[in-house]
Parts: sequence; structure tokens; C-alpha cells
Amino acid sequence: MATVRGSGSITVESGARKVERKTFTRQGGMCPRCEGRGAVSDIDLTQLFDGSKSLAEGAIIVPGWTTDNFFAVKPYLEAGFLDPDKPVHKYTKAELHDFLHHEPTRVKVNGVNVTYEGLVPKVERSFLSKDREALQPHIRAFVERAATFTTCPQCGGTRLNDIARSSKVKGTNIADACTMEIRELTEWARSLDQPSVAPFIAALCQTLDAFVEVGLGYLSLERPTGTLSGGEAQRVRTRAEGPIDLRYPGPWCVPRKQQRLVGGSAHRFGLASWSCAMSEGN
Repeated sequence: MATVRGSGSITVESGARKVERKTFTRQGGMCPRCEGRGAVSDIDLTQLFDGSKSLAEGAIIVPGWTTDNFFAVKPYLEAGFLDPDKPVHKYTKAELHDFLHHEPTRVKVNGVNVTYEGLVPKVERSFLSKDREALQPHIRAFVERAATFTTCPQCGGTRLNDIARSSKVKGTNIADACTMEIRELTEWARSLDQPSVAPFIAALCQTLDAFVEVGLGYLSLERPTGTLSGGEAQRVRTRAEGPIDLRYPGPWCVPRKQQRLVGGSAHRFGLASWSCAMSEGN
């Protein structure tokens, strides 16, 4: 969550009615540089536009962003910031800034209110801020061509701001805890003797134990979901959802692990009596 600050006037309905000026801050833990992604991107502009063409000729070459795309491209053609018939390579410095880095601004296009913003932040918001593994293949290929991702220099890849990283429990901050293996994290959590947060610790340990039960104790909380194997992802879903499908368990699911998976889930979801049908073939 990002840190939010605000100020304004409030009316106090107590005795003599009066207006007071108040400010507030909601402290978040998100790194402001990478916006909580842990990585920053360097964009190859040649993958975003063809400088030899004008906007009307299709200078923008982002997949799907054709000249008739109302929300993606029409604002560049009709908002009035740019000459749609002028080749991009002939833009002045000010025009190039309006094209690539303009702050989000509400404009009217064909009588409809839309947001005009620079091409770079628009691409970052539309493509680069999303999980690459979840993108369609042709979009993922575009992202891999257009952007180079490196570890955020401000947070070191932890995704957290300085204040969040400076808060420690027994010498360990949340970033350190996320790098631990789940079984190690469970032991660390159980070592905390803080009555004020005992219910939270108990719930946390119960959740972590559920992963250890199905043989996922070697994972860490910083592990991206897109890097999980098929068997690992299946076991994660089992702990979260409950229903178990062992039709295609994969080589990880040997009889010992099957017993642990099925038995642990029955206990976790309070199933006192249930049936399990299993077939095995070579």
C-alpha cells in the first residue's frame, strides 16, 4: 500500500459550530520508486513508436494500439497537444515531452471525457505493471522486447519503503522474514512471545503449517507465483481452496505425500467422514 497524505477543512458539530483545518497521513509500506514491484524498467522507445511516421500514419506500434483505438490512440490524435500529421522525428523537445511523458490530463475527444497521458507511463501502466506470466503470448513478447527489468535500487527488490524495512521484531524486518523458508519462518514466528499479538501469531502459524503439511516448507513468501511448478501450484491451491484433484498429481505425489495431502486437507477443512476414490496406472 502506498503512503497517502491529505489536508482539508472539517466542520465540528459540537456546541458552537466551527470549521477546523486538518491534515492526515496514512503510512504505507510500498516502495515509491518501483511501486511495490521490486523491479524498475528501462524502456526501448523504438519498440513503442516509429519515428519516421506521423500519428495519423500509425506511428504508435504497441500491439493492438491502432489509429482507430479510441481510448489508447485517439487522445494523441485529437486532444490538441500534437500535430497528428507531423512525423514524430520532427517533434520539438516540448512536443516530444507531451507525446512521451505528459502528466495525466482529462480531455474531450469527440465529446467524451478521456485521459491523455504520455506514451511511456501509459505503456508502463497498461503492460509493465502486470504479471508477465499472466499476459497473452504476443503481449508478453512485446514486453520482453520493449523493457529491460532490473532490481529496484531504492528497495533492493524487497518492494518495501525505508520505514517498512526499518521496523524490526527480534532483529528481523518483514523483508527478512519473506526470504526465510516457510518452515524456518514458522519456527521464528513461534518464538515470538508477545501476548498482545498472540491471536495473530497463532493464525499465522496455522497458515504456515498448512504449507509444511503438503511438503512446501522449502518455499519462501517472496517466491513469485509464476515460478511455481505445476505440482507446487496445485498444492498451494489445495491449501487455499480445499477440493482435491489427484487425477494428474505429477511425479511429486508419491503415496507418502498423497496421504499427507489428503489427510491434512481433511483435518484442515473439518471433514470427519468422506470418501476418496483413487486409481493408479502405469
